[in-house]
Amino acid sequence: MSNCSEFVCPETVLGELAAETSAEPDDRRETGSGDGPSLPELLRVVFDIGVVEHEIYLYLVQREYCNTKELSTALERDRSNISRSLDTLRQKGFVDRRRRILESGGHLYQYAARPPEQTQALLIAGLEAWVEGACDRLDEFLTTAAARRQDRVEPVEVLEE
Repeated sequence: MSNCSEFVCPETVLGELAAETSAEPDDRRETGSGDGPSLPELLRVVFDIGVVEHEIYLYLVQREYCNTKELSTALERDRSNISRSLDTLRQKGFVDRRRRILESGGHLYQYAARPPEQTQALLIAGLEAWVEGACDRLDEFLTTAAARRQDRVEPVEVLEE
């Protein structure tokens, strides 16, 4: 029997973390106040992980292993979208896949979220790399902008009185 038969709302299981993920966007970026981006925003910007991938990951955190059909039913999403999202999560290191041989013949793939400690380390390393790259881009921009400005500025003649 599967561990995916009943879906428990992420807000119930993950408490504050999941509640934050469903919050409406706010104006923290404009005012500079707050604690930074929400988790979904961070995942989207830094890891290119969308809403469906985020939903799947939160769902899998609550279970051991699920297949695409179970996930599709529980999350009310198309199986092909679930499958694509699982591929993305696997490629980025958030989800593991195992192959289960069926008694009737054939096989079935099942998916599980990686342990939170591994995911946290992955998130921190990815975020650090992203920030470093963002700083490099910003430095390049500022250097180029300064050089262009210097090329445009005409020398001013200083008159002595």
